[in-house]
Amino acid sequence: MIDNDDPLHSSILGILAFDTPYFGLNPPVVHRTISTRVNAITSAVNTAREWVPQGLFASKQVTTTAAAPPKSSWGYAKTLAAIGAGVAAAGAVGYFAKDPVVNHLQFVKILYKPDELARRMKRLAETKGVGFANFYTVIWDKEDEEERTFCNLPKEGGEGKWVRQDNGLAKDEVEAHCGMFLRGNNDHYDQMCLDGLRIMKSWIVGIE
Repeated sequence: MIDNDDPLHSSILGILAFDTPYFGLNPPVVHRTISTRVNAITSAVNTAREWVPQGLFASKQVTTTAAAPPKSSWGYAKTLAAIGAGVAAAGAVGYFAKDPVVNHLQFVKILYKPDELARRMKRLAETKGVGFANFYTVIWDKEDEEERTFCNLPKEGGEGKWVRQDNGLAKDEVEAHCGMFLRGNNDHYDQMCLDGLRIMKSWIVGIE
């Protein structure tokens, strides 16, 4: 909007974000989330390969139809197991293709360009008269006894602009991120709303 001399730019008081990875995703999030999904799907596919005839597994779609008991040495029970394994594998692959996290990571490719992200944030910081705040989720990993965040945090200059949002209910970073706006999934939901209103009020009151 600045580059295009858009007159509406002067009407923007600030940017209030919620767990937006302006500096990219925290690398462990990608590793844990994606590897967990890939491992689950790989397991289902490998199981299917053990039971399902190669011709059936090679098909892009797995369908089940009523058929007479097989005459081969496979046996009826193994055939049912093969069908079940094939459906499970197809379902796992289909889930992976529709997985919101995977799709999200594919969609926002900018997350893999740290230099460009830093450049954009630097320019935003230099924009006069526009407030900025980003609520970032934090969970406590009991096993590793450490804090985890969904977003990469700024190395400096984040005071007052990056607002800590603890979540004692979420099991992992992705769950905390996706449950920010659900009171039942975020034990600091009300405080987040109050802090958001306070920040917006400060921008409005600051208008001369």
